[in-house]
Amino acid sequence: MGLLAKQAHFLLVYTLITALFAHVTGALKHRFIDKSEADVLPHMLPIKPRV
Repeated sequence: MGLLAKQAHFLLVYTLITALFAHVTGALKHRFIDKSEADVLPHMLPIKPRV
């Protein structure tokens, strides 16, 4: 049982890290590479930036 829990923990941790990396990378891509209409970062921030 301990080995199964360790393997599940390992898999879930790396899945979470991969998902987090993909989301951050995607947001930065939209911010700096795509057109300004695709800028999603201001929508995700808790404080609205001044225009």
